[in-house]
Amino acid sequence: MNRDIYFSVIEERLTTLSVRIRRNSSLNLQNLNIHCENFYAQLFNLIFGYNFRNLNEDNQNIESVDLIDETNHILAQVSATVTKRKIEKTLEKESLKQYSNYSFIFIFISDKDAKSLRKQTFTAPSGISFTPEQDIYDVSELLRKILTLDIDKMKDLNDFVRKELKSDIDLKKIDSDLVKLINILSRENLDETLYPVTALPFEIQEKIDFNGLGAIKTIIKENALFSKKLNDKYEEFDRLGVNKSHAILNVMRSTYQKLVVQHEDTTELFYKIIETIVDRIKSEMSEDNSLSQEELELYVQIIVVDAFMKCKIFKNPEEYKYVAS
Repeated sequence: MNRDIYFSVIEERLTTLSVRIRRNSSLNLQNLNIHCENFYAQLFNLIFGYNFRNLNEDNQNIESVDLIDETNHILAQVSATVTKRKIEKTLEKESLKQYSNYSFIFIFISDKDAKSLRKQTFTAPSGISFTPEQDIYDVSELLRKILTLDIDKMKDLNDFVRKELKSDIDLKKIDSDLVKLINILSRENLDETLYPVTALPFEIQEKIDFNGLGAIKTIIKENALFSKKLNDKYEEFDRLGVNKSHAILNVMRSTYQKLVVQHEDTTELFYKIIETIVDRIKSEMSEDNSLSQEELELYVQIIVVDAFMKCKIFKNPEEYKYVAS
């Protein structure tokens, strides 16, 4: 169904963005947050028919307000900080008093859940309408709203998200970049008997379902398409007598085993594996700036999904007999 395809793309790219925002915020990197103000302004305009514009681009820099819809009288703050105190400090700002008869909404863009905040009580300035239950959005709540959209609006949203949150890989660069990452990840001389490479048969959708990874199934399947290209690189090294694939799959397996005990949520675990491998590569690359953060994350996704397909990470479906596809 087209609806399922559209929603899967929207869900996974918004989820991926929210994870990156949380990660960058923990490193005090705010550039992505700033770009998200414009992205979320357009996103809300498409979903709800609002007319948001970014006040910060107008050089108005009104404290506590990022977006304004002067037609529907709505103010919004776009933030990665999901706390009660964040909302309270915002509503306390004197600058809000000039917006009598406006409603105020909070758009939380990291992957943290704001469900508990919607049950809290807040005091808004006189003349400002703010109802926590309906005026606090996190990614999960936004996805619930998107799920109810009609098919035409969901298609428009799908087109917008695909355009704005591109995950396309530059095929001209992928060969050389994958070789670079393979060399970095295989530097450590691991015990090759620790995690023997075995081919366990399964159908990829079955393994996705078995591990509760349905929310990111498109990410897994899209990156699975690049496994052949990655394996071609492994085979080139194998012909030279260097078993790089074994070393890298051992890295994937050991990383997974360390993290699986820390993360019950399998989607969170999937992203944490990627994050850990990205950090490892960046520490090895030192002053090498030939790969952007986005490119690095995309290539690591290919390597992680390949390990997923080779059953080095996550559980293999019990008694499942079909061949991987």
